[in-house]
Amino acid sequence: MSKNSLQEIAEKLSLEFFDYQREAFQMFQKLPLLSARILLFYKTGAGKSVTALTSLALGGIKDVNVIAPPITQKAWTDLGDTLGIKVNVMSHAKFRMKNTKLARTTPLVVDEFHLLGGVHGTGYRKMRTLARGLQAPIILCSATPNYNDAERVYCIQSILDPASTKGGYLEFLYANCTTEQNPFAMTPRVTGFQKYASAT
Repeated sequence: MSKNSLQEIAEKLSLEFFDYQREAFQMFQKLPLLSARILLFYKTGAGKSVTALTSLALGGIKDVNVIAPPITQKAWTDLGDTLGIKVNVMSHAKFRMKNTKLARTTPLVVDEFHLLGGVHGTGYRKMRTLARGLQAPIILCSATPNYNDAERVYCIQSILDPASTKGGYLEFLYANCTTEQNPFAMTPRVTGFQKYASAT
């Protein structure tokens, strides 16, 4: 990463980056650009959009697709204009539509990732299929506190590291979670994680 480039961006935005943002920039820069995939799991207002677009700007990206709630879409495009990035923004509902197609070579940012739904959600399943063939960076953003939900963890992991979830959701649960029988469904109830106190 070029310090001058980051300094230039900081000046354009008139802000100082926090340590956790700098850590994300460094992590992103260490990954091969065409297959870079990260999750920005920050609390609301901590700068996920700035971190996401700055990471892409440092990589020389000039065009990005962003899936975000309608209320935040102008902020995304304005931020892109400041950074010299063309932001093509759409809602989660628009992304779910059958006729919505995204280029496999354009980087993708998904804000409020949980709004795509769970394992059986149309949005999540479409995103998983797209992610498998995408030849561009993916940045997922979420401030949701429900990542102790194993289903959410699986959905994130299957996008960031598809090879690690090849066996599907049930295999993921048995390999990573403590479970008990669910008398009302084939999927077991999750009681915790085997190796970690929480999903964080």
